[in-house]
Amino acid sequence: MSNLFILTGSLNSGKTSYVQSLFQNLKTHKPHIRISGFTQKGVLDPQEEMKIGYDLVLLPNFQKQYKLARLRTNEPQQVLSKEKRLVRNPRHRFNFDDANLKMVKDYMLQRIGKTDLWVFDELGKLEILKDGHYEAVHQILEQEKKTNSNCSFLFASREEFIEKILCTLPFPNNFQKLQFPCLGSDYVKFQKSLFSNL
Repeated sequence: MSNLFILTGSLNSGKTSYVQSLFQNLKTHKPHIRISGFTQKGVLDPQEEMKIGYDLVLLPNFQKQYKLARLRTNEPQQVLSKEKRLVRNPRHRFNFDDANLKMVKDYMLQRIGKTDLWVFDELGKLEILKDGHYEAVHQILEQEKKTNSNCSFLFASREEFIEKILCTLPFPNNFQKLQFPCLGSDYVKFQKSLFSNL
């Protein structure tokens, strides 16, 4: 039976850093585990010290990054209420590299049936709108389900998107969730539970 593990928290709460830490610990303690998926790393403007976009990092190779999105430079930055931010399509704010999105999708689809742990960091508004990584993740979930795979899934997302993501994508019903920030003992407990299911 497949298992689902969810990391959730606000922007810059440490979800991606924790995924990287989990990956390194898996390589050390369970090197036979086959990991596939991606993380999304924030890109900072060194002069303005502000986030200007995101890069994709394919797993299991953390060394190579691919451009995912950059802020639209011709659009004035607005201070929006939380309600408006939740419904705003990210494509209105960012230019996305659709060629790299397709490359990541093609890579991941080739890994179906060859993966013990799928990592999707992070899922959000685009996937709820059936855009971004939606098609690739949906196909992976459906194909792994058809073959009765025992692989596990780990995804990260902001708390306000979790319920809609679980309604939009056919993830397993049984899941464990870690809310960021949290106590060190919670990190350890979550990791032990994840490792015991691999």
